[in-house]
Amino acid sequence: MNKSLMESTARNFFMYILMFIALYITAFSASGTLWQLINIAVEDPLLPYASGSYAKDAIKGFLSALIVASPMFIFLALKLNKEAAKFKSIAKSAIRKWLTYITLLVAAIVVLITLITLVNGLLNGETTLRFFLHVADVLLVTGLVFGYYLWDLKKV
Repeated sequence: MNKSLMESTARNFFMYILMFIALYITAFSASGTLWQLINIAVEDPLLPYASGSYAKDAIKGFLSALIVASPMFIFLALKLNKEAAKFKSIAKSAIRKWLTYITLLVAAIVVLITLITLVNGLLNGETTLRFFLHVADVLLVTGLVFGYYLWDLKKV
């Protein structure tokens, strides 16, 4: 393996791992922000702390992460997609595929756990608007990530 190919592989690994970490932070923070907005909008009298200053402080943390991670994710995704369009070897690289499949696996596990939580909640009589909105929040964010990366794999 020549030196430039090794440097290119190491660079691609760095860029892709950083992009996927920024994606995970972005997705988690977007879902967390929505979760806390639901807590504020639909109060639970049994959990008064969850909709007060705790929720507002949590939103600040999630928004901070979104402000930093989202632009990094978008920048890296655009840059790497541009490079992948130019060089098919990058688009078909093992690094890209492995990290994409790991992301699909993580998203599928989150969906599976969320659906188990939904069924368990229904069996326990948990039929509040707040509960359904929390489930919808997680499924929406995870579904967007899963759908996009599944589509991305098919287009290559």
